[in-house]
Amino acid sequence: KHVMKENGIDRHYYEFGVFSELCNHLRSGDMWVVGSRQYKDFDEYLLPQEKWNELKEKKQVPLTIPTNIDQYLQERSKLMEEQLSKVNH
Repeated sequence: KHVMKENGIDRHYYEFGVFSELCNHLRSGDMWVVGSRQYKDFDEYLLPQEKWNELKEKKQVPLTIPTNIDQYLQERSKLMEEQLSKVNH
């Protein structure tokens, strides 16, 4: 209601709205600024695809959890049983 006036668009309110939305999108990561450290593209935080494929093929993924789903679930089930027995006692 502040942007659209009877004689057209109020430029000041329009710019304020645009900059407000731009700020929100930068903070959320939906938009980024090339070359910025604070508002860089989320993908720049990730490993490059080639490096990821190489680590995956060599089975050297640097994670503290097992990458085998069956092993992971088995360990989590064991931990859950241990915690439940502690709570029961």
